[in-house]
This record gives sequence, C-alpha cells and structure tokens, in this order.
Amino acid sequence: MQTETLQQIVQELEERSAQQEQLLNEITAQREVIRELSLPILPVGRNVLVAPLVGALDSERLHQLQTQAFQRVERARARLLILDVTGVPVIDTHVAQGLAGLIQGLRLLGAEVFIVGVRPEVAQTIVGLGIRLRDVSVFSDLGSALESATLRLVER
Repeated sequence: MQTETLQQIVQELEERSAQQEQLLNEITAQREVIRELSLPILPVGRNVLVAPLVGALDSERLHQLQTQAFQRVERARARLLILDVTGVPVIDTHVAQGLAGLIQGLRLLGAEVFIVGVRPEVAQTIVGLGIRLRDVSVFSDLGSALESATLRLVER
C-alpha cells in the first residue's frame, strides 16, 4: 500500500513538473514577444524604417535595439532609419555612446540615420558628453523627418 501511495505521489509530482515546464516555456515565449514589441522597427516607406523608442534604455534594451535595427535594415534593404527618441526620458553616457555605435553600424550597412524628438535636456547631455553625431540629420518631429526622407530618397 505504501509503494502504491509513493508511486501515486511520484506520478503527481511528474505531472506537476511537466505542467510547470510548459508554463515556463509559455512565459519565455511571451517575454520574447514583449521584448520585440517593446522596440518596434516599423516600415513607413519602401526604403524607410522608424524606430519609436519609449522608456528608459538600459544595456539590455540598447543591445536589443542595435541587434534588431541591424537585422531589419539589412532584411528590408532600408536606406534610412529614423530613431524617434521623443519617449526616452534620459540619455546618459552609455546610451549616447550606444546610439552613436548604432549609427556607425547602420552607416556601414549603407543606411542613413535621422534622429527625431531630441529634447533640450537630452541635447545638453549629448553635447556635454562630447559625443559627435556627424552627418546625422536631427528633426523636432516625425513629420518633418518623413518629409525630408521623401525628398532625399527622391533625389537619389
């Protein structure tokens, strides 16, 4: 009788373990979807992508942005990525350097970068850190950037 009871307990534990494993797999898949949705890179034209950034950019999100941007630009053969930083509350040294690296990497892939929505405190930080964003067009709003993108891509 004890053996039968122990076998029943072991079977219940195995079933619970399998259920927990299934739940963990579902949670992992959901996290991946959330991670991808938290940094969308959207096509807005044949050769133009927009990355609206919202919230703080820590090391993990910055790395994810770089990875996704490189992949999407290459896959879409985009010639322009518009980084909209309107929703980024703070750009510190690490983030500014990461964005500068992203811009350099995208240039190596043949894409131009526009930056949109730089607030005064973010501009002060970038200037104060001595980070030079050479040959990067900066716009106050997305509409202006899209207008310029249309004109620039038509000229090419």
